[in-house]
Amino acid sequence: MRPINKFNKTMLIICFILLNLEVNAQEKSTVYIYKGQHAVYFEHYGISGVPYSIHYDRNLIKNETFYINSSVGVGFESRDHIKYLSIPFSFNFTTGVKKHHFEIGLGATYRKFEKQKSEVKITRNELFYGVKTGYKFQAKNKIYCRVNLNMYDEKEKYDSFLNLRFLDFLLGLGIGYSF
Repeated sequence: MRPINKFNKTMLIICFILLNLEVNAQEKSTVYIYKGQHAVYFEHYGISGVPYSIHYDRNLIKNETFYINSSVGVGFESRDHIKYLSIPFSFNFTTGVKKHHFEIGLGATYRKFEKQKSEVKITRNELFYGVKTGYKFQAKNKIYCRVNLNMYDEKEKYDSFLNLRFLDFLLGLGIGYSF
């Protein structure tokens, strides 16, 4: 049997010490159901596609660096004998620090059109999908502001010659109260 030289003995001690240490390459991140921030806000344009809507926003899941929230709203517009009712719903992935957040989300909006033409009433229902991205300022028990770019598929904007569908882009501005 060969004797253990000084180098091998040192390496054996170092390996023993390292194996007994708790090693974390990354910090542990816990995800939990978040019982916290809600917001009610008024939005000018947005994922609803109408100029005026009111929304409720709630944070659902949160960890240290991001959270997932959802929002639901209702919007109404009446012009040129046409009435629009809009009910948007979206899920959003949000990241940021303290009061400043970047948000990207997917949503769907149900819209109902009613047009009075002479004595005939025309009604059409539509469901369209959209993507939104933007900046959100949200402080607990304070003001809530948002600016976002909304992109959605507009079914009326179809080019049959090129066989293309077009996206509509709307800049949404919102202000409300966070609690």
